Amino acid sequence: MSAKIHYGNAKLKERVERRSPEDKNVYINLDAIAELPDEYEAIISEVIFDPKDLPASFSDVDGKGGAWMPGTALMYEIAEACGISGIGEPIIEPIIEEVDYNPMLCAPMDALPTKRKMIVGKRVSKQSQVMQEDGTMRASSVCTSDYNAWERCSEAWSKEEMYTNGYTKEGKFPPKYDNKYKRKHHFDEEMKFAHAKAETKSHIKTIRELAKMQTGFKTEDLKEGRLIFVKIRRSSMVLKLETAARLEAIKNGGKQQLGSARQSAEIESPKPESATVQASTDDDFQLEAEVETVTPLTEREQMHKELSDWLARGIIPKGITTLKDATEELPKYVKKIVAFLAVIDCEQQTDRWKKAQRVYKEVKAIIPADLQAKQEEDIF
Repeated sequence: MSAKIHYGNAKLKERVERRSPEDKNVYINLDAIAELPDEYEAIISEVIFDPKDLPASFSDVDGKGGAWMPGTALMYEIAEACGISGIGEPIIEPIIEEVDYNPMLCAPMDALPTKRKMIVGKRVSKQSQVMQEDGTMRASSVCTSDYNAWERCSEAWSKEEMYTNGYTKEGKFPPKYDNKYKRKHHFDEEMKFAHAKAETKSHIKTIRELAKMQTGFKTEDLKEGRLIFVKIRRSSMVLKLETAARLEAIKNGGKQQLGSARQSAEIESPKPESATVQASTDDDFQLEAEVETVTPLTEREQMHKELSDWLARGIIPKGITTLKDATEELPKYVKKIVAFLAVIDCEQQTDRWKKAQRVYKEVKAIIPADLQAKQEEDIF
């Protein structure tokens, strides 16, 4: 049986089949996918952006609009399209430096340095993984990123002093850091989320590595407004068979093992030696079922999960949306909300978070309850 490939739509399949080696927006190896074991399937999808408004999704690398790097929200969409996930817990370390504390004290520039050893930021090391075309997992290298809050604050303070000539004249905007208390608060605010920002940077590095993306794109590489990726996952048929076998084993008091159920399903996969279970008597037998503690999803994770599922299944009505503040088609508008919800600590952006909550509730009210419930059924 050949590998099963799922496309989002017929046009996407046509784009993939007529791709050329010069295309910088297609990251798919169909020859490798064709050799997939029967136990796996490939999901080909595209990440959409507006080629006429690249700054909305990309960072301008050279400052001239000639080289672009995907922004944080777009990188999270790419990770979802490729099936990239983190491995274990990130390693978080403090950045300790000896600094001149005078900028915090608003001391004049000719004052003697006030040396102080302190924590000025956070360093985070993170690793991710993705399933390859042969069904094996590939781990990224350990990527480390620093977030130095002291350097960022010092730059903001000195810039304000430059525009106000040391606070001797009025600037274009009212001063924000004109005393030591305001500066201390500014530094504390930066330190509060330093680890999250450093973790986001390191995670994006792992995504770029596992997605096999180039460092930057030229404007002409992005003219189509889409990047095409593939996700390899366990076949839905295999998952259903394993779930049925597991339920049958529980129903029979553990007498039917998952291994034998896999054999009856005619799935060819190597059996590890440690998979054999020996039971001397019925009294001594214990069903070896791993019970996992399910951690409840946060509100952000639940909203992201449901909106992403509704988009993937195409059940969000098309046409011009009637939602407040929206002027584009509903699926495209919801996709921006999903990208925002993928960002760690997005709740801190109060206005956008409230908008995301409102959009989620209004979209949920539009979709019939029976279609929403199908998300639960598709798992099995």
